[in-house]
Amino acid sequence: MSVANTLNADTKRNAISGIFATQVGESLATLRRIAKELGDDTRGVDLYLASLANEHIADPRTIWKEVVPLYKPNNTIHVQALLHIVQQWYAQDGLRVVEEISATSLNENSKPWYIQKIYERVMKDNPHQAFKSAMKLPNDDRYNGIRTIIVNSWAKANPRAAYQAVSDISHSGQRKLLQGFVVTEWASTEPRYVVENLEMFPPNIKEDTAEVAIQFLARTSPKDAAELALEHVHSPWNSSAVSYVIEEWVEQDEEGAINWVFNGPLNESNSYEWVDALTSNLVYSNPRRVFDLALQHQLPKGGGVGGMYETGLEVGVINHIALQNIDLAVELLPKVREGETRTKAYISVGTNHIHKGDSTKAFDLGLQLPNADQLKYFQSVSATWARVDPAGLLSALKDFPTPKIRSSVASRLSSSWHRENFSDAQLQSLKQTLSESKP
Repeated sequence: MSVANTLNADTKRNAISGIFATQVGESLATLRRIAKELGDDTRGVDLYLASLANEHIADPRTIWKEVVPLYKPNNTIHVQALLHIVQQWYAQDGLRVVEEISATSLNENSKPWYIQKIYERVMKDNPHQAFKSAMKLPNDDRYNGIRTIIVNSWAKANPRAAYQAVSDISHSGQRKLLQGFVVTEWASTEPRYVVENLEMFPPNIKEDTAEVAIQFLARTSPKDAAELALEHVHSPWNSSAVSYVIEEWVEQDEEGAINWVFNGPLNESNSYEWVDALTSNLVYSNPRRVFDLALQHQLPKGGGVGGMYETGLEVGVINHIALQNIDLAVELLPKVREGETRTKAYISVGTNHIHKGDSTKAFDLGLQLPNADQLKYFQSVSATWARVDPAGLLSALKDFPTPKIRSSVASRLSSSWHRENFSDAQLQSLKQTLSESKP
């Protein structure tokens, strides 16, 4: 050892490794003493822990307590050695090891990882035992992940048993959280059963449960998924299941999806979101056909619930088309159904013209609308125009078709947050226009 102390650093490290190789079976205290004499106590600890990683440990509990004070969580040798100790400790003493690890001085951020490794072994053979034990862990974020892993694994193998177990949890927040995890797994393996038995789940997760199950079913049987969604997903504001089903169906069988949406079980009251999802999925691949499909859809009488369906779906189609091919959008505009739908479609195209720097085209487009619809058109496009080209808007304002339109636009732009788009001099110009346009 005296010779080793005279060597350079790299040679010395190799020499220390050779010396330690002759000390197999010696205690940590002995090896640390030797390492200190050689001027490398850290190397001594690392070599001792490395020697533990592959051998049988007769008394892992004692070894654990011996090495924990020296543990460095960022040292791979330390991590692997402690894991080996934990695994052998569990093999001897079972799940009570979890409680002992929790009570030791090991770094609090490291404890959950080693405890999780124990449960990963238990839950394969006895998930219920693993779950009951894990429920005794502290109720905080460090251990919630362990419970989630156990529950998800159990739900894959036996969702009914896992759901029953988590439903018996007294803490409502924890119960609802774990119920959600179980049901999501259950929905992925038995989607049809889950959707057809929604009454067994608490109200707070029914809608999400149905949507998850329908999404999984859509991957293999989109028609069945669509029929289940039609029956069980009732909220008109929660249409992600509908969108997902249509997306999957179009990818697998475009014509089949179109035929079901237009010739299947849908009616006036429930077809809007299905046609909307269909046209949104197809608009970029076949815009003309999608536009025609949107025109075929009849709006529900009275605009549906709360009037939320009072605008024809071709407005959305026109907007998508205008972003890609504004000339095609302009070509299709005259076919849009009259009234509010047509006005909104014109506004969509006009706004796109302004974004592209074609304000003259936007202006001329508004003049094609009936006089009664021009006010709303110019009010809407002017909001975008003010952001994109305020000077150009002020220059064109005098040519807006009627004094009422000029006054209304000037009033809105000068008295709301649109003011931020204009300089003081431009605001004065707006006020002048407003004054001159009053009767």
